[in-house]
Amino acid sequence: MKKFLGSLFAALTLVFTLTAQAAPASAHDEVTGSYPEANSSVEAGTFAVSVTFNEDVMQVADNAGIAIAITGPDGTAAPTACLSVDGPQISALASLDKAGDYTVDWRSVSNDGHANSGSFKFSLTNTTEFVAEDPVNACDMARTAVGGATPMPLIAPGPVMYDDAAKSDDSNSTLTWVGLGIGAGLIILGSVFGALRLRAKERKQESEPEILTDDEPKQNS
Repeated sequence: MKKFLGSLFAALTLVFTLTAQAAPASAHDEVTGSYPEANSSVEAGTFAVSVTFNEDVMQVADNAGIAIAITGPDGTAAPTACLSVDGPQISALASLDKAGDYTVDWRSVSNDGHANSGSFKFSLTNTTEFVAEDPVNACDMARTAVGGATPMPLIAPGPVMYDDAAKSDDSNSTLTWVGLGIGAGLIILGSVFGALRLRAKERKQESEPEILTDDEPKQNS
């Protein structure tokens, strides 16, 4: 019986170890979309740069822990305003006119308190000779237009879903998790089956009577 319990305990310990190793992958909210879309090209203008997650972002006073920073093609920070949280989306207003490549660095806090951060790139074209404006003034105008402090529902574009490559990465992560679960289940079944066979063999040996043999040589009468 002790051998059986030992085998079962070892199998369960292995399963818990595999689960603990895979669990951190699901500790943070997953990004489902952004604007501009990662590695896309957009026209110069005043628009909201946003990141959308699969769950609501934690809303705290003064948006503590939330950030969207934009670096322009010349390596300088592009001014932003109207940093806001709307359910699963964080966004900030920017007014961009310099053509070239931009980098967006973001930080958020999920509802379970876990900090989350990342970055993506996009490029900007300016075929209309747009001249950037102060995003703070644009933010104030947007708030006035909606009659309150609601940040920018009139100008924030909808989230753009990540491309197939990103979806493929998520799919591969899910398949990895499923594979670990199946493997762990097979290990448990194998361990339990082996332990049961061992126990059955021990019981059979215990129930069989001991056979004594007479090794003394027989004497001729």
